[in-house]
Amino acid sequence: INAEYGEREGLVAQYKEQRSLVEGLKGELQASIGNHTTLVEQPNQAEQVLQESLAKIHKLRDQLKAGNERLKELKTSIRETQDKMKLEKSVGGEEEREIAGSFHLTLTLHQEELGQLKKDNGIFLEEEKERLMGDAEQEIAEVRLSATQGTSLTMEQVIGIQEKHVQQSAQLAHIALHVQCLQAENERLQEMVSALSNAHKTETETQKSRNLLVFRQFKDYHEDLRRETNGRYEQLVASCVQDAIFLSSKNAELTEENTDLKKKLKRFTM
Repeated sequence: INAEYGEREGLVAQYKEQRSLVEGLKGELQASIGNHTTLVEQPNQAEQVLQESLAKIHKLRDQLKAGNERLKELKTSIRETQDKMKLEKSVGGEEEREIAGSFHLTLTLHQEELGQLKKDNGIFLEEEKERLMGDAEQEIAEVRLSATQGTSLTMEQVIGIQEKHVQQSAQLAHIALHVQCLQAENERLQEMVSALSNAHKTETETQKSRNLLVFRQFKDYHEDLRRETNGRYEQLVASCVQDAIFLSSKNAELTEENTDLKKKLKRFTM
């Protein structure tokens, strides 16, 4: 996954650089069209100057077309790399299984993924918005260029341009609404993740308190049992000692009686 991550970061860097280049070409093309319009409006302008201006515009168009194609290729490569990373992560390895066994690590991982997804979606929506606005500006510039070349638009072309602008306006409105929905979903998801984290924390603390209570009860029971056992043992030892003392005393009495009996028996036999 680390290799794919490095590849993705490299592609993203190339995409940003290419996008900056494309935006620069768009700006330069629009400026060139504006300059050409100004030249055409000037009286007695040399034909060679106008031709050079048009040649520059056509060259910038070709460069912009190639730049957009490269931009699409990089975007496709980034998407394929992301899909590959998701596939490998879904298969999982030892590290992923270890993370899955820890709620805190799992939550942190998903929060990072959510943050990255939010970032990627925001970039994508902003790019789409800029693209639509840039296309509209480019269309206006092209219409102005056609006017400078004495080309009049047919009614069908005018209707087509108007329909395209209406579609772009609808797309912009849809993107704006989509952004709002994503923001609302993200806020709700963040609340749910926070609530889940708090619930897990509370449950963990409760379970910890329960375990501590059980341990204390077990400890108290063990202490009571130990005291009871020690008490019984002490009583047994005391009883054994008393029995030993009694038997020793009794043995001494019997020994003395036995000695007396032997003396008496000896007198009778004499």
